[in-house]
Parts: sequence; C-alpha cells; structure tokens
Amino acid sequence: MSNITLPSHFPASLRAILTNSSIIKLGYHVQQVLQDIGTSYNDREILRAAKSNASLIDLSQYAKLKGVISDATSVSLQYLVGSILKKSLIPPILSVSNSWSPPEFTRFLHCNIEAMWRVYLSLSLENSVGLPLVPFQTSSNGLLVTLYHSQKPVADGHLIWPHDGFIEAIDDDAGFRRRINITATRSLIQLTRVITPAAIHALHTQSIQWIFDHGGLAVVTTSTLRTRNANPPLSESSTIARAFAFPLSPTPMTSLTTATEMFTVSLPLEGCCVVMDENVGLDTSPEVNDLEDTDLAHMQPERLEYFGEEVWSINFEFNDNSILTFHLLI
Repeated sequence: MSNITLPSHFPASLRAILTNSSIIKLGYHVQQVLQDIGTSYNDREILRAAKSNASLIDLSQYAKLKGVISDATSVSLQYLVGSILKKSLIPPILSVSNSWSPPEFTRFLHCNIEAMWRVYLSLSLENSVGLPLVPFQTSSNGLLVTLYHSQKPVADGHLIWPHDGFIEAIDDDAGFRRRINITATRSLIQLTRVITPAAIHALHTQSIQWIFDHGGLAVVTTSTLRTRNANPPLSESSTIARAFAFPLSPTPMTSLTTATEMFTVSLPLEGCCVVMDENVGLDTSPEVNDLEDTDLAHMQPERLEYFGEEVWSINFEFNDNSILTFHLLI
C-alpha cells in the first residue's frame, strides 16, 4: 500500500473487495484500517464501506460477543492470542532500514494473518453471550444466564426447567411464604452469584441478596435474562492481560544457559537466580539461602506454544501484589 502514491493508482480489484458488502472483511481493528485507507486515498466508497458493520468482523468485538473479554476497545492482538489461544505471539521484527522489503514484510503479514485466523476459528466454536433468550432457550434446563435490572447485571444463575408453574418464596424473617406464579412471560432461575446485592427484585419485593440467602430460587421476567459463559470474561487487570498486552521482544539464545535440559534465568533481585527444569520444577541456586529476602510470594511457570515453538511464560508474584513476567523461547 505504501507504494501507491496516487488515488488513481489504487488497484481496482482491491478496491472492489474492500467496497463489496457481500465480502466479509475479518481482522483486528478492521474498521479503523478501512477508515485509514479511505482517508489516505480520499475514497468515499471505502469510507462508506468502513461504516458497514454487516460486512466487517472485528476480532476484539467478536471476542467480547463470545464472552471472552470484557473490553474490546484497548486490547492488542497479542492479548487476544494469549487469552484465547493460550499461545505467545511474537511477530517477526522488521528492521527500520528494510522494513518494506518483500520477504520480511510478507513474513510479518503472514504471522499476523495466521494469528487472526486462528483466533477467529477458536471464537467461532463458542456460543455468543449477553443476548436475550430465544424461545427454545427458555426451556433449556441449566442454561447459564445473567439477570439484568435497567440494563445492569444484578446476578448470575441458571434456568430451571421443567417447574411446577409457581414457587412458594420465603416472604419475611418469620418464615411466611408467598406464592409467585411462573407465567408464559416468566422463567424460574437458581441464583449462583450476586452482583448487586441491594438491587430490589419487584416480583419478590426483596433484594437480590435476600433471595440468594433464602434458597436462591427467583421468578423473573424472561426478557430480563441474558446468556452468559461459564467463565467470566477476562479484564485488563488480569495476569494474562498484563502478560500479553504488548508485542514480545525476542529473547536472544545467548541469554539462556542450557545444560541437560535445564536453563538458568538471572533475576534483578539481589543476585537471585532461579533454575527451572523440564518438569516445571523451581529451585534456588546455591548462592541463595532464602527467597523470602526478596519478598517473592510464589512463581507460576506455564508452558505455552507459539505456532509450534515452545515458550516458557513465568509470572513472579510478590508479596506487594506486583507481578514480574518473563517470556522465554526454548
């Protein structure tokens, strides 16, 4: 694209692909890329295509729809690969002087396209979440749901089906019960997690916390339920988010000392060295008598894979809640 200096030189075949609403464009921040192209070449049709949500699949938004992440605005491609594929993405480094040479740039593009495609394939296997229930789901026993009040989540739970058409709910501290009917527009759920304890549930005239503490059965209007995943979405504050938030710098092999399937990593912690073997065992070197002196709470090594290449990811958690993360190529 950088070699196209005039709008009139823009390839007609590429322009046809970008502006055709019948061709789905998949990518990372694909809408912003189309907008940048349209702006750079002052092409109104490409700019119009960038606003067509029907023909664009942005991986960040797609991951949020699948309930994998909670925020789609600021996550990186490295973060998506790490959190979804549990692999480490290390794109080839482009030299400043030769960054647009065909071999280097082709490898760079191939790496990113392969990563995006694998992320999409993995996400496509998951059910979408945060959506209202469709008719057939209302009779799906055990379906995971979130209860909403005024567009805000107040509790998680699962559907109970079949039911008796009513429940006898505990009404007060004296143990009196009140019958609540389950009509065609209502569902019965079992609360499993309270999100907003003080939220008042109108059908029960009790708080969500009260209902949870007294059996957890709740009759709800079906339209207030949304689908959800078994695992909560990852937030930017999670350990894996910090580990994969930015591109990883390749580790020169000379920085690793290998011997009999072991290597040593020197940490900037008062000369402390940590030795990790093939069995993910951790031990201190003879020079270190006690890791407590370094305020090191515990270490979490994990073996990852970068498209066929093994990578060690080691998270060092300290007593002050800080985390130091190493990514090491084997």
